[in-house]
Amino acid sequence: QAERFINTSGVFGRRRALLVGRGATALMLLYEALPEPGGRVILPAIGCPSLLATVLLTGRKPVIVDVDGNLNIDPKRVAEVIQPGDIVVAVHIFGIPCSVHELEDLCRENEAILIEDAAQAVGAKAGEESRPVGTFGRASILSFSAGKILPTQGGGAILADDLDLLDSLKQKIDRLPALSSDLPRKAGKLRDILTDAFNEARRDNPPAASKFASVH
Repeated sequence: QAERFINTSGVFGRRRALLVGRGATALMLLYEALPEPGGRVILPAIGCPSLLATVLLTGRKPVIVDVDGNLNIDPKRVAEVIQPGDIVVAVHIFGIPCSVHELEDLCRENEAILIEDAAQAVGAKAGEESRPVGTFGRASILSFSAGKILPTQGGGAILADDLDLLDSLKQKIDRLPALSSDLPRKAGKLRDILTDAFNEARRDNPPAASKFASVH
């Protein structure tokens, strides 16, 4: 396998990046490498179906919270449900940075883990200090699929400073199986199922969505 470590210090201020097949793969690998396997992941109520799919496929428990006026995850709602060991996914949607500074503080105070999804906001800056997105939390992920800020027909990346975490992730990447020829069909079917489930959760219908997510 080709060397997958890339120096990103001049772009994102992270020590290293790992290239993967897509942004969803980056999230799955992080969920598998981080502590508290089977633990909870706090997600925004608006986002692509892959956000929920990656949580379910790795055996973690999704907790969906409401969004703010910018359609980004609302720190006030996160504060109502966050617990030690949780993973909080800070998604910057439609190019608008979320309140990532507040989320970073919440995670620090509650011994939770922040992951930043900067796929839709590469180049944006957050907070009074104008800190670039992609530099917050334990790790950040990017997607290079069509429609993203950096489209290259596909692919993704994990950005992090923790070399032990990066080494663990690289070992997992090296063990990934070859791409299945019918993967696009299977992925499309799963996407349709999860889109329906996600919409049920957003309609605040707990009985219908209970097997997929905890709705807040």
